[in-house]
Amino acid sequence: MTSGDDPLPVDLGEGAILRRYTMDDLGTIWAFVPSNVGVHRAIIRAGVGNVRSRAVPERLGYRQEGLEVGGGKGLGGYYDMVVYAMVEEEWRERSR
Repeated sequence: MTSGDDPLPVDLGEGAILRRYTMDDLGTIWAFVPSNVGVHRAIIRAGVGNVRSRAVPERLGYRQEGLEVGGGKGLGGYYDMVVYAMVEEEWRERSR
């Protein structure tokens, strides 16, 4: 895996972070997690320059909430992270 393909962390709350996934995985997670685990909000973070990882939450309809300056660290040092989020109600509306 190259540094440009690093897995994007998916914060499932309570410190649970998913790092490797597919588009279908995220759909399955949201179908299960809110009603079975009680998570209300999902956060996806991706490096600003990681176009492939940023495309995933954008295709899924996550809202871009902000920028974490120096929020990620890789072999080349610190880099900025884009933060995306979706709450349970948004996912349910989107899944209809």
